[in-house]
Amino acid sequence: MPKILKRYRLSAEITLGESLGKGGEGEIFAVVGQPELAAKIYYPRLARRERAEKLLAMMDAPPADATWGNNWIAIAWVQDILLDDKQFVGFLMPRVAQGVLPIFDFYNPSSRREHCPLFDYSYLIRTALNLSRIVRSIHAKGYIIGDLNGANILVSETALVSFVDTDSFQVQSGERIFRCPVGRAEFTPPELQGSKFSQENREPIHDYFGLGVLIFQLLMEGIHPFTGRYLGEDEVPPIGDRIKAGNFPYLPDSTLYKPLPSAPPFSMLDPELQSLFWRCFVEGHAHPERRPTPAEWQDGLYLAEQNLTQCDRNPQHYYCFQLEDHCPWCARAELFGGRDPFPPPSLVEAGTHLETPKAKPSMSRSAIASRRTLKRKTSPPAVPKSTPPPPPKPASSSSHRPAVAPASPRRSRRPLTVPPSNIRRTHSSRRSWGLLGAIIGVPLLLLALLPILIRWQFGDANNNPEPVEEQMTLPMNDEGVSDQ
Repeated sequence: MPKILKRYRLSAEITLGESLGKGGEGEIFAVVGQPELAAKIYYPRLARRERAEKLLAMMDAPPADATWGNNWIAIAWVQDILLDDKQFVGFLMPRVAQGVLPIFDFYNPSSRREHCPLFDYSYLIRTALNLSRIVRSIHAKGYIIGDLNGANILVSETALVSFVDTDSFQVQSGERIFRCPVGRAEFTPPELQGSKFSQENREPIHDYFGLGVLIFQLLMEGIHPFTGRYLGEDEVPPIGDRIKAGNFPYLPDSTLYKPLPSAPPFSMLDPELQSLFWRCFVEGHAHPERRPTPAEWQDGLYLAEQNLTQCDRNPQHYYCFQLEDHCPWCARAELFGGRDPFPPPSLVEAGTHLETPKAKPSMSRSAIASRRTLKRKTSPPAVPKSTPPPPPKPASSSSHRPAVAPASPRRSRRPLTVPPSNIRRTHSSRRSWGLLGAIIGVPLLLLALLPILIRWQFGDANNNPEPVEEQMTLPMNDEGVSDQ
């Protein structure tokens, strides 16, 4: 017999439908007749009064940016608590659209090739940008995510992001703090490693570390920032100990860890992103306040998206234009014997992109040369040991630049094959435009200089210089936007 429960605020009844999945705290059910909703029913030992009070506090103050339009749920926020014979048993929440996958399936190359092979690097950057936007919205309302990890983040094939399991957030209601009692070592900052989370009041800077880890995995083929090749003689320390010790393998002078041979080179990243990761994992180890905020990640990722260029050999390859003609994805495809992390559309359409290449995994001379060039391109912004690191830049507001809207969902299950129009295409097109600009610019410059030359040659008619008119500026409001 279907289970009937009562909503607390609306005093209406709902009927539980099929089970959608189980977790460590309870089970998720569909709601009969209301496909836009889902119900989380706690295991009896966890359905306590304190949890119900926390959920009611969340209902009274939802994040301001919880939804992007009517057809997408960015944050699966609490809608109402559920009662069974006047006893608290769970809560009601929006049901995230079908077709989404855990974020792992997009940053892991093998899963991405299988589930969404046309999800290219520009989509990974857009996913990271949307992720930062949601975290910023949650913090703006005073909430702390606490258990920020890939298991509670879902992504669509058009780079839209959804947060689920929001009932584990740290919530402050007046003077009372409902703590987040859970966490995973690989997303926990060094200062909280080994702590008992149920006794810790989390802060936004703790979420900044987990956000940096997720963005690093999105942009570095799923590699964790503290995963590396251990050079010691004893057993490899667990990930939590490496984070606590600050063993970032991309440090130039690291003697205990080196990057994995299969990891993309750190220099492949946009220079602005390299700087942000350096602040998050190196400077932020001893000075947590220097970790980038979600707003700073938004700005950096927006810039990195603008700086993307398209490979001439594979239209699915996008990378930082400062690498010039050295496509890192072509080099990785050759490194892995033809197994391309972003297979070309022709192979995807033919259904052969998952086939194992016949060639043995080896690096050709061109791939070796490209990889060496990538390593020489840029080095991490090392901080001298003799002087303290410089203070962090203040968080810049994204209101001073065009808002970065999420990629619009489409009817097709496949992602857009055409990247955003602001992405740079090829180096040949930039050279052509530069030559055209030179041809047009030189005559215009000579034309602009002609009156000056005439005045210098013949002098002013009245031999009196014209008065300089003071520049005028439009009045600005507090947000730097013109009031006129």
